[in-house]
Amino acid sequence: MSTISILSIGNELLKGNTVNTNLAFIAKEATSRGHKVVLAMEIQDVSGEICKALKYALSEAECVITTGGLGPTFDDMTLESISHCLGLESRVDERALDLVSSRLPHGAEMTEARKKMAYMPEGAEPIPNPAGTAPGMLLKHGTKIIMSFPGVPREMAAMIPGSLENLPKSNLSYYQESVFVLGLYESLFSPVVDRLMKYYSGKIYIKSHPRSSGGKSVLELEVSSYAKSEDEGRRLVADSLRSIREVAEQMGGRILSGQEIPRNWE
Repeated sequence: MSTISILSIGNELLKGNTVNTNLAFIAKEATSRGHKVVLAMEIQDVSGEICKALKYALSEAECVITTGGLGPTFDDMTLESISHCLGLESRVDERALDLVSSRLPHGAEMTEARKKMAYMPEGAEPIPNPAGTAPGMLLKHGTKIIMSFPGVPREMAAMIPGSLENLPKSNLSYYQESVFVLGLYESLFSPVVDRLMKYYSGKIYIKSHPRSSGGKSVLELEVSSYAKSEDEGRRLVADSLRSIREVAEQMGGRILSGQEIPRNWE
């Protein structure tokens, strides 16, 4: 298992103009591969703030993934900031330049703004972007790995799955499943969650999510496990859910079937 910090860079995120769907996508992709996201931050397009966040993120995790700030405009400064922060020279990478050139419309000029997208920290490797112009970046810094991706969601989503293969393969398998209980309140069921968590000694994690549908209370109980194999994870989660269902029904709750679970919550 690799631990991961995610840095989402862009003033638009901090103003509330853009919803950070990139974070959810990366976290799900990483978790499904048995890795663990331990930190997530949203950062201004300010070099000093990017450096401050990067140093903290590196201190907390084995891998740092950044999104945003790889384009041709003045406020796209992620790779330049990483270079400066780590004391590395920032220079045009010919492989990255070829990638940028290959994505330009036929006959388009390689302007300085476009060339800017090919600047990489010393020692970095460009990551091809099949859905856009700006390449991503992979940098091994001591024992840590830094990967940077564009902030455009469809570009990021096209690059992340393959890029996560650069991390050491996790020796753990992640599995999760949820049960939905009608008429059960989180505050009443909380002691049951505590008891089960202690019983399984950290092998499972139970997260309760209070929901509402049609004016009725619904409690989602999400059970997850990092285990040595998918089969073991499924067994641990299934055993936990069995106990949850039994106790929930004893407390007067009703387990919702798949077809009864609302798609949109109030």
